[in-house]
Amino acid sequence: AAGLTGGYTIRASATPQLTGGQSRNGSLSNTDGLHPGAAPALHYADDYVLTGLTPGVSRTVIVSSTAFDNTLELIDAFTGSTLDEDDDPYETLGDSYLTFTPAAGRAYLIRVSSYHEKDAGAYTVKAL
Repeated sequence: AAGLTGGYTIRASATPQLTGGQSRNGSLSNTDGLHPGAAPALHYADDYVLTGLTPGVSRTVIVSSTAFDNTLELIDAFTGSTLDEDDDPYETLGDSYLTFTPAAGRAYLIRVSSYHEKDAGAYTVKAL
């Protein structure tokens, strides 16, 4: 806002990539960014750029964790719009998964987050 002064910190980092056929281990923690759609609640989130996608060929993305109740979102990388989302279907510590068919000329992000505020811990995300 105009006229405000004081100290501030800006951090920038590259969004990690998740390639089709790849599995990555991650961890949600209080040093992660916050889920932008969850405000004012505090839900930590990790984003991944999906790469190696073939238009018209379906892909499934799975996130697994025994540390927290996870959620998974498919996001349009250009607009930031959520295209699909899943919370593990049995309301317990389990897997969340999405199957989608990539379109030509479109870029996608995967967002791993927690269902409950301030939940954290290790997870694995896979692009099959």
